[in-house]
Amino acid sequence: AALALGVSPEALRKRLLTRTVHTGRGSNYVIRYTASSAGSCRDGLAHELYERLFGWIVKLVNRSLQKGGASDAVATPREVSTEGSPKEGSAVTPRNAAAPMGARFIAILDIFGFEKLESNSLEQLLINHTNERLQLFFVRQTLHAEMALYASEGVPLPRVELADNSDCVSLLDSRPTGLICLLEDECALPKAGDASLVSRIFAEHSGHAHLGKPSRAGRRASTRLRSPSAVASPQFTVHHFAGTVEYDSAGFVHKNSDALHP
Repeated sequence: AALALGVSPEALRKRLLTRTVHTGRGSNYVIRYTASSAGSCRDGLAHELYERLFGWIVKLVNRSLQKGGASDAVATPREVSTEGSPKEGSAVTPRNAAAPMGARFIAILDIFGFEKLESNSLEQLLINHTNERLQLFFVRQTLHAEMALYASEGVPLPRVELADNSDCVSLLDSRPTGLICLLEDECALPKAGDASLVSRIFAEHSGHAHLGKPSRAGRRASTRLRSPSAVASPQFTVHHFAGTVEYDSAGFVHKNSDALHP
């Protein structure tokens, strides 16, 4: 790993096993990680490398399209270290490229899929949340805007009832009590855990129309998918616009804990 990263094994080992704390009085001291903390730091580094490489590839494609050839588009992952991955619904297009007057073009919107698997974890929640956001954006920008235009021009329009999924989007990402915000907050606690997270979710959103507890059949199916030694994790259900999904909280906190010290 050190060879691939271009650093010395000693330097990489030091960063993965310890961290230096700087106090306000100018003194420093070194903290050694536990085996579990070191594993989290390793995983956090892997996530960070993946994100930088992903952003680098997108930037490389953009430069290639803008300048007309990959040979002009050489960059390094370091150049995109602060950009992260593309935003939801973004297209791979040159940032500052302007089409000539009268030029024709084709725009492609890649819609996120909606996932409902036998066992649904944090990955499915984030994918489905993106789908919820895109659906809300589409309804507001296309349907509501079109109806407002008709009304402003006095064009007769039959009454149309549009499904509004803003409550579900709010359940997932509102601050400070949305499901994703609660997950972020839980990861910062000393004794974070999946069971504690689910307890907080139901405590904050008891009676919410888009949140529920899974059916008995769903709990039985989830139990069959676990290994015999696995400890059962609490589950919760989200009623998305595209369907109801039962999520198993096992691994939520671990997957979201990118313990990567600066």
